Amino acid sequence: TLLTADERAGLALFVDDSRTQCLRCHNGPLFTNFGFHNISTGSTEHPNYDLGRSIGLQAAVVDPFNCRGPFSDAPEVGGRRDCPALDFADTQHAGGVLRGAFKVPSLRNVAATGPYMHDGRFPTLEAVLAHYREPPDNGRHELAKLALDAAETGQLVAFLKTLTSER
Repeated sequence: TLLTADERAGLALFVDDSRTQCLRCHNGPLFTNFGFHNISTGSTEHPNYDLGRSIGLQAAVVDPFNCRGPFSDAPEVGGRRDCPALDFADTQHAGGVLRGAFKVPSLRNVAATGPYMHDGRFPTLEAVLAHYREPPDNGRHELAKLALDAAETGQLVAFLKTLTSER
């Protein structure tokens, strides 16, 4: 009884991997897998050139202020600075699967965190889902077309709004 009928229907859609695939990226208590995914929000068009994780990762690796740089106070282990963050950085895919990828945000308090996406391009949750329903046909993203009608989209939005606290 805590959720309305529309919110319950939205929850059912959210967890239905065959229909929405929401849980592939938005799972766990924070509703994020902390990963990086290409959902076709990066841009190769100037002046909005933005390739996401691939550029940021390359910049972090060569930055003299990273945890292996000359200014780091990280302890040395085996002749080089200990830096687990760079040890596990996926530099081999920086130009491939990480091109255009951005970090998956938490959906906690999502109704209060708009505008949405890394660059704030979508003013509402409805606009985000419209993008998922009709992703660009450029073949450079991980999105499968979200096959929801207007009523189902409204139900999913209703559920997402329940993830926002009153404080």
